[in-house]
Amino acid sequence: YSICGFEDRGLFDTGSSDSVTLFSQAAGNRQVKKAMVRGTLRTGRGSEGVSAGGAGEETDLARFELEGMKIGAVDLGRQAGTLRQVPPSLLGLGILDSYRVTLDYPGGRILFEPREGPARGRVHPGYALRDTGGRVQVVQLYKGSAAAKAGLKLQDEVVEVDGKPVADAPEPCATVRWLAEARPAETAQTLTVLRDGKRVRLNVSGR
Repeated sequence: YSICGFEDRGLFDTGSSDSVTLFSQAAGNRQVKKAMVRGTLRTGRGSEGVSAGGAGEETDLARFELEGMKIGAVDLGRQAGTLRQVPPSLLGLGILDSYRVTLDYPGGRILFEPREGPARGRVHPGYALRDTGGRVQVVQLYKGSAAAKAGLKLQDEVVEVDGKPVADAPEPCATVRWLAEARPAETAQTLTVLRDGKRVRLNVSGR
């Protein structure tokens, strides 16, 4: 991939829900910094994600909008980006909102076909949820978000989403699939969290 003249190698990672996740050293390049859309940077704290080694440690987080990123000759247009502390940079499932992606393994190519309709235009809610051994917890939280202003905290255990219980499912992977496929954080109006044995209901939508 290239960004305004800066070139590097990356990985297409179906385990990443973001469109673009830049290795922090790549993001520190002067050309790449210029490609970040002014006024879109949001910072926070939390885990960057989960790998075969388990959940990452709590660290500083950043989200931004990026222009000028190309895969070969294909200009990806404006995309949402995040940072990670370890290489390589990633192209994730969020890119499927804008493109049909074909992996040509025999030819060693990745092909991008723009979708006819507009992208779904997801808006990041300012926090992220993850199943952590049978509990749904807040694993990312961004400053200035409606959720942070409502009092949501990192490591909060979420027991209800919009009044519906987050119950233990009989199938081990059901909650993980629900979080990944339904993406309840993107649409939730309220979260009920468990703190000191008490249930606290928070309006995380800002409305």
